[in-house]
Amino acid sequence: MKKFVLPIIFMTVLVAAIGCKKPHAHEGCTDSGGTITTAECCGSTGDFPNTCAVGPCGCSPAGSHEVYRCDCGAGKCFNGATCIDSVLYDEEGASETEDPGSKIGKNR
Repeated sequence: MKKFVLPIIFMTVLVAAIGCKKPHAHEGCTDSGGTITTAECCGSTGDFPNTCAVGPCGCSPAGSHEVYRCDCGAGKCFNGATCIDSVLYDEEGASETEDPGSKIGKNR
């Protein structure tokens, strides 16, 4: 029975590590031309937030803490994985080239 304990612990740690959100976001940032900086973001926001979305760093100073973020430069934002052109991102994270009819009736 003891010989199964170590493999079970190893597999548990491996599964937990695989399930971590954005384990290589810093690489996606720098590989796509971004620069790693820090910013004051909302208390529930983790490192490398989606800067294309509205809100992750829009809290009051009292409700904020310092996180690492990706600065992609003018006209670009970090979607949590890579720097993209800001105009290609809307609030749902979809491309403007998507068929506009596919959104008709959503969330209404």
